[in-house]
Amino acid sequence: MSKLKRFWFPVLTFIILIPSLTLHAYLGSFSRFMGDDYCSAFWANHFGVIRATWFWYITWSGRYSASALDSIFGILGPRVTPFVTPLVISLWLLSIGFMFFMIVHQKMDRLLSVGLLAMGVLFLTLNFTPQIQQSLYWGQGMRSVVPPLVLGMAYVGLFFAYKTRPQLHRRYRIVWYFLSFFLTFGMGGFGETYCVVQLVALGFSLVALSLLFHYPIKSPPISFLFFGFLGAVLSMATIYFAPGNAARAENFPLPLSMFDVLIISSRSMFGYLATLFSSTESITGTLGVFLLGAWVGYENASLTNVLRNLSFIFFGGVLLIFCCFPPSAYAMSDAPPGRTLIIATNILALLVVFSGYYFGSFVSSKTENWPYSVFFTVKLVIILCLGLSSFNVSKGMLGTRQKYIDFAVAWDRTNDTLLLFKNEATDVVVPAVVDDWSGVLRMADNPRFYVNVCVSDYYGFKSIQARDDLPPTRLEGSEIGP
Repeated sequence: MSKLKRFWFPVLTFIILIPSLTLHAYLGSFSRFMGDDYCSAFWANHFGVIRATWFWYITWSGRYSASALDSIFGILGPRVTPFVTPLVISLWLLSIGFMFFMIVHQKMDRLLSVGLLAMGVLFLTLNFTPQIQQSLYWGQGMRSVVPPLVLGMAYVGLFFAYKTRPQLHRRYRIVWYFLSFFLTFGMGGFGETYCVVQLVALGFSLVALSLLFHYPIKSPPISFLFFGFLGAVLSMATIYFAPGNAARAENFPLPLSMFDVLIISSRSMFGYLATLFSSTESITGTLGVFLLGAWVGYENASLTNVLRNLSFIFFGGVLLIFCCFPPSAYAMSDAPPGRTLIIATNILALLVVFSGYYFGSFVSSKTENWPYSVFFTVKLVIILCLGLSSFNVSKGMLGTRQKYIDFAVAWDRTNDTLLLFKNEATDVVVPAVVDDWSGVLRMADNPRFYVNVCVSDYYGFKSIQARDDLPPTRLEGSEIGP
């Protein structure tokens, strides 16, 4: 087969998938401190990372990993914020690629296949998550949902890496087991939703490997997952028994019965799926990524127990998607906030890719060599589906770029002004920074509003008001500008 026949399809697919991911990095570069970012930054600068993390644990939330990361970024300050989204997307892509690299073992063009699958997963996740602006661009919103997904992909890759090394010396196995424990303990601390999903995923995997795949109880893969399961249990207990939960719970209704939780969760899940697949770009994108996974799987006809793996992936994926909803139903008696659904969308994207992968392998093992025209037709369908989806998504993002730019310019101007005059006044009135894209609570004209309090504490003022009717920023007793 000539190089042109081998590489035209993967290269064209890369070209189609890259624009939307690049645009997410571009739009995210206009993000700045917003809402709760100021609160975390103030206490981090006041207490330091460790004490600030403990402060939030005993006063507000058990999300110890998220609080620690918020504190770190609070100390780094807003100057690093424009670089966070591009960095996160890059690390996430590498993490997913590492996972697929440890799973896919085709002889030819392995890196190309791994790259395509990784980009397919990220393409679906970022483009079809409700409120992706809060999930990816807003610092504090992102830090409670995306880091565990990035680490979770790496954890799966490490499991398959360890699984292929059964002859390791005992002392090295212990290192791997402690790595598994501490990774799951750290990942669980980012939020209640991921904590529950992780616990169920590890429990389901342990049962499936023992009963469905007949792994011995004391085998290295089972031991690796068992230590991970212990870390997940400890993270769940650490979050659940956090003293700060009581203060936070005062803002929500009393917990419902388990029956009501299941009803709300089921209704929320079906509503989420119905909304997700209500657009042409989401349907064509999902179909294109599924067929892309099938194309890679077709190149791996030697896979064994394909139907068993496919059933494990399907039922496990559906179970984990459902598990994204009960934590919110229990805590808030409602559907989860849109930004947390990036976890469900990421799981769905993995389900689509892996289902396609094993389906393609199954078809390959049951059929003779097909003519080139069949392969060309399938590739053409993939190109058309992904091309249509990517074009519509990218066009929509390009059409919104100006409001991100305007926000960044206004924020930078106000920030520079506050830094310049923070030693010359105590009470400050500034024009409201218009934010038409995040949906995050922003400063208001009430100086006692919690965001205003956090901003004034961060900059060192006694109070701050943000008003829509002020063109220039002014200080009490003086004016800035004409």
